[in-house]
Amino acid sequence: MTRSPVRRRDVVWSGVVWIGLTLCFGLIQLWIMLLIAYVETKQSIRVEEIIKDCGIFFFCTSLVTSNAVDFFSRRVQTRDLRRDAFTYVLIPSAVILVSVAMYVECYVGNPDIGVVAWIQFLILIMSLVYTYVVRSKRVSKKAANP
Repeated sequence: MTRSPVRRRDVVWSGVVWIGLTLCFGLIQLWIMLLIAYVETKQSIRVEEIIKDCGIFFFCTSLVTSNAVDFFSRRVQTRDLRRDAFTYVLIPSAVILVSVAMYVECYVGNPDIGVVAWIQFLILIMSLVYTYVVRSKRVSKKAANP
């Protein structure tokens, strides 16, 4: 039986579609809130409210921890402990720590909205890239070993 070669284009496309659907459905409450605000008031909602809400941090935390939970629930023997510790412990921990710290600051403090917005943007990009890379690795491994 011949295995079909894993095409990089298929792995990349799979990751792009997955991220697009994750953004669409993972942030559905944000999209609905924006739609309702527009329909009711015919104007956009205040951006400061969305930023201070910290919903993006919650989304990113869920996104990266789901990859770590998937990895640890598989109970796979690791080939490279340092790489796996960095990938499945350090990066999710960094996202969680920054997200919790910023959430606390937004909840109890009076944060600079510009700084919070940039940190949310950076955490969002980091989480999406992280998830794309981890997911692409998983998809290419599955395709190579059907």
